[in-house]
Amino acid sequence: MNHEIPHGQLEEDAIKTLLQGARSRGYDEIVDDDHAMIVISYPVEGMGTTKDLDKRHSLEDRMNETLGWTGLGHCDGGSTGSDSMEVCCYVVDSEIAKRIIANDLKGTAFSDYSRIEEE
Repeated sequence: MNHEIPHGQLEEDAIKTLLQGARSRGYDEIVDDDHAMIVISYPVEGMGTTKDLDKRHSLEDRMNETLGWTGLGHCDGGSTGSDSMEVCCYVVDSEIAKRIIANDLKGTAFSDYSRIEEE
């Protein structure tokens, strides 16, 4: 659904006005402290290669898309080293997110993960 910003109104004010309706019905933002952390891990050799880093960055982008479009959360980056590569995601429901992530990665270049777990 698209919402037009009234002529002369600041974008930030238009968003506040739009959200007032949802808030008046009892909806509110979920604070970061109420998110679970999901980690997707892959085995790498040592500190990993440039190819591993490219893969991690592509996965981070994919998780931002997948979790964002499903309303489950977002990717917060990752790390590589000590024979492991990880991508960290903050989600509002870890069980649903793990299922969605596993399904999204099935049959892709990212399907060779070693684990998807809540930390």
